Amino acid sequence: MLTPKLAAPLVSRALHRTRRARASRLVIAAALALGWLVTTGEAVDARAMMVEMPPPIPPFDARIHGAAVSRDAGPPPISGGTLLALRDERLLVADPDTDRVMIVATNGEPRVALELREAAHSEPGRAIEDGEGRVHVVLRGSGQVLSFDPRASRIEDANVTRRAVCSMPRGIGFDRTSDRLIVACRGGELVFLPSRGEGAARTTRLDADLRDVVVTDDRVVVTRFRSAEALIVDRTDGHVISRRNAPSVNDGTGNASAAVAWRAIALPTGEIAMLHQRERDDEVIPAPGGYGGFGGCDGIVKSTLSIVSGDQIRTGPTLAAATLPVDVAARVTNGQLASLAVVAAGNQNGDHSVFVVSSPELAGAPCTSGSFVSTQHALTNAVAVGFLADGRLAVQTRAPSRVVLVTLEQGSSRELALGGEDTFDTGHTIFHAAGGGHIACASCHPEGGEDGHVWRFSGLGARRTPALHDAAGTAPFHWQGDLASMEALVNEVFVGRMNGVALQPTHVAALEGWLGHVPRPSAHTATSEASVARGRTIFEGSGGCVACHSGAHLSDNQSHDVGTGQAFQTPTLRGLTHRVPLMHDGCARTLRDRFTPTCGGERHGAAVEGESLDDLIAYLESL
Repeated sequence: MLTPKLAAPLVSRALHRTRRARASRLVIAAALALGWLVTTGEAVDARAMMVEMPPPIPPFDARIHGAAVSRDAGPPPISGGTLLALRDERLLVADPDTDRVMIVATNGEPRVALELREAAHSEPGRAIEDGEGRVHVVLRGSGQVLSFDPRASRIEDANVTRRAVCSMPRGIGFDRTSDRLIVACRGGELVFLPSRGEGAARTTRLDADLRDVVVTDDRVVVTRFRSAEALIVDRTDGHVISRRNAPSVNDGTGNASAAVAWRAIALPTGEIAMLHQRERDDEVIPAPGGYGGFGGCDGIVKSTLSIVSGDQIRTGPTLAAATLPVDVAARVTNGQLASLAVVAAGNQNGDHSVFVVSSPELAGAPCTSGSFVSTQHALTNAVAVGFLADGRLAVQTRAPSRVVLVTLEQGSSRELALGGEDTFDTGHTIFHAAGGGHIACASCHPEGGEDGHVWRFSGLGARRTPALHDAAGTAPFHWQGDLASMEALVNEVFVGRMNGVALQPTHVAALEGWLGHVPRPSAHTATSEASVARGRTIFEGSGGCVACHSGAHLSDNQSHDVGTGQAFQTPTLRGLTHRVPLMHDGCARTLRDRFTPTCGGERHGAAVEGESLDDLIAYLESL
């Protein structure tokens, strides 16, 4: 852990840097803003520590300041949850950048004991260990579950199988009572399949945007990504028993709604910890620095932990200066929860990318900074975290791919380089990096998409976060098409409102290039191909839709007033069902709502009603 003696030169250097930053703003004191002076682990009331000072330099990976690097097919967006501590003191490491799954031995000198190489763009993600010690890994890109015996010394002896489950698998859990795996899919499918691969799978369709599956002794909980909703489902057939949303709160800095549940894990208490964001409901001033939050507790996007207990969700503290909270792990001592470790992937330089929150802090002050983890090897580009049974903290990093084992009490660490090709990509780095206001592009555009939040901007009104997949090559940008290029967009939003560092044109080009590789979500599975065909005829004919929604992106890249009072950019229709609410102000909570004049506008194509509207919606859902 970082001591005051070690912190002093770091704070001195940081304050020297901030003298070169832009105009002073009201922010949390340096002890919280930098995260380097808090060593006690005690909860801190951030509102009592407001001072006038410049914002800190954003914690970029240092390579962002060099020549721009672009990959032909850039690394996938960060999702977290790719590290699993096994019962035998080994680690399963899923590396979506290089499409590898590795078993790492941690006793003695850490080493890779087994490595599986998957097909390109398989994108291994969440993993689970079953009752017999076999492991099962979700392959997000190929729509499969990879299963094998991690105790084998050779791949030939690992009994490797791959089973198709759905087009966009995300979370996975294991139910000991039925010896079944439960896989949650972004499209809404909840898939039950035998752990040994014998017998048929069963699929139940729930709401779209499913994320994690957490199985406890008495319940199965499935989270939804953008809404931070917890669905308590029947462990036999998956039907929803009850549902709970993490509550909206006002912690003294404004009203905020729960959003983007990055990770959910089981706790030894039988409860579930959900790591998610809160996003401001109050008015936001879209001016330079308007997306502020320079101390981490007063921004428009905040990181937080909520606890699912029974049928209720209780609110935890805001995590100060934690940008992009992608993963969490629980440390258990004598059967009790001792602490939680959180990865803030936006804090890329490693100085405060991983921090520990003690159990008492979870019920303490509304804002806490925890204790930041420091090692002799900075935890640069941390993406996932786990605790071994002996209390050591394991941190997975990317670009380069590594595992760092940290003994917290001693402040010592061991590093294992996992090899594989270099996956550093300038655009990927910019997208995930914290700006000076403790917010990253990926905070509002998680995994390259959007958070589903409707913001209230002063002078603009309600504005829904737009999706960024398919954004490359669709200039002009922004809701009203008022930004002519990606460079203009970056300067207005990333540099101006987010207080990010100024970028060179080559860096902006790298960002646009990486966005062009972000995959769009798969289309909704049609229930009637005949209805889809009829809907396409309406779309291309009498509905008048192709007048604006044309070309590869189904957009003419122009702004139109469809009867809403202002001209707005024509959005792409690709992956439409995964982006509700729709329209610039989010007035369409469902796709059908778009076709009401009060929401969709009176000049938004020809009027379509009845069965014809059903057919048109079926076609739109298939895109």
